[in-house]
Amino acid sequence: GARATAVAGMLCSAAGLYALRDGPSLLLPRDAMPYLVAMGAGIGLSNSPAQASAMVDVPRDQAGMAAGVLATLRYLGGVAGIAVLGALSRGADAAGVLAAHGRAAVIFAAMLVAGAALSMGLPGGVVPRATRG
Repeated sequence: GARATAVAGMLCSAAGLYALRDGPSLLLPRDAMPYLVAMGAGIGLSNSPAQASAMVDVPRDQAGMAAGVLATLRYLGGVAGIAVLGALSRGADAAGVLAAHGRAAVIFAAMLVAGAALSMGLPGGVVPRATRG
C-alpha cells in the first residue's frame, strides 16, 4: 500500500544519500552511481503514494488548487535544502565545501528518515475516488 511504499522509498533515498556523505572517497563518478540510483529509486517510490494520499480526499473542484499547493511545497523544500547547503558552505575553502556537503548529506538523510517515520501515518492503501462508495 501507500504507507509501505512511501516508507521504503524514503529509507532507500536516505541510505543512498547517507552513503554519499564522504565525497572525497568517491574517486570516480561510477563510484557514486549505486548511491545515486538508490536515491532516485527511493524518490520515485515515495513521491507517488505520498502525493496520491494527499490528493485522495480533495474535492474534484479543488484538485487543481491542491496540486498547485503540493508542487509549491515541493519546490520550497528544494529551496530550503539549497539554503541549508549554502549556510553550511558559507566562507569555506574547497575542503570546507566538501565537508559541508557531507554534513548536509547527513542532515538530509536524517530528514528522510523522519519523513519515513511520518509516512507511517499514511493510509495503508489509497482507494481512488472513482471506486469509493
